[in-house]
Amino acid sequence: KSIFPEKFVANTVAVATTIGRGGGVFNHTLYLSQLVKDAVVDVVRETRGYRVVVDIQEPWLPLRVHLHDGACYVYRCLSQSSATLHFRGYRKSPHPSPLSEAVAAALLLSTFVPTSGTTTTVTAPAASSNSFPFTTLCDPMCGSGTFPIEAALIACNFAPGLLNLSVTPQNVSIVSKRHKTGVHVFEQWLDHDSRMWTRVVEEARSLSIPLHQVKQNIKILGNDIDKQSVNSSTRNAQVAGVADLLELSCGDISSYRPSLPDGSVIVANPPWDIRLSDKNVREHSAASFGVEHSWRGLGEFAKFYGQQGHQQTQAWVLCGNRSLTQKLKMKATETKTVKVEYGGV
Repeated sequence: KSIFPEKFVANTVAVATTIGRGGGVFNHTLYLSQLVKDAVVDVVRETRGYRVVVDIQEPWLPLRVHLHDGACYVYRCLSQSSATLHFRGYRKSPHPSPLSEAVAAALLLSTFVPTSGTTTTVTAPAASSNSFPFTTLCDPMCGSGTFPIEAALIACNFAPGLLNLSVTPQNVSIVSKRHKTGVHVFEQWLDHDSRMWTRVVEEARSLSIPLHQVKQNIKILGNDIDKQSVNSSTRNAQVAGVADLLELSCGDISSYRPSLPDGSVIVANPPWDIRLSDKNVREHSAASFGVEHSWRGLGEFAKFYGQQGHQQTQAWVLCGNRSLTQKLKMKATETKTVKVEYGGV
């Protein structure tokens, strides 16, 4: 109880625990969680005179406890289990195998910088659309639109966390400066500095590039064979406030040949046959095509622009199945290894 200052006081609490090496007598996470919860309840009762309610879903005070080598570490979590901070909030339409928005943004940024040794340093673009590393980006297999939407947010220099405050690139310059409050759990804490938080939010808003300015310099295209996926992309882009920046279409990649200038960036996350089996792809795809067809079509798509004389256009393909890259029938000029534990991959 001595480690819980009064600033940890809250109306509701939840505790999650992990036990590493050297847990000693504590070898059961549920027992440790119970002890920590009881300590918090006692502190609140002794200092405030009421009993804390245990709320696992939406607590004001989410705690994470880790016991390792005889030391106990207690952390306040900045987000609830049902609304972690990396969620953008724009994905309203489901997809059988969605790519994490945060992972997609990191992958896009990593393609804009050269690989140096074993470590790639990723930095956000400067607050000017003219300095953005591409003028045209195309995802010919966009699924629910994660790559195109994240590319649009990056092009707008838009802090994605603003989406959870009901601020989008579309309304960032016209809505009232009074952003939505009470969204994040830390706003309920007694030691929360609301003035500083407001300054941080307003700074992020001020750095955003106006949508009409980005649209004059940047072109972002997306395509998918499945009409349902394209509809999902459209709805998600509307929620994210970047629909005006995207040109979305529905069709088989074998016939999709948009006009791309040399120096464009092609990105794709085709099915890997891991999270989406051939059977699931056939059920989800409007034309009943499978994984290998997708990869062969992607290879033909990329080679088409090489045959058109493109020297600077880059194609980046995310794959968790090495055998499928052979279907591209292309030789990689650069490979970046990304370790991500997401969705069973």
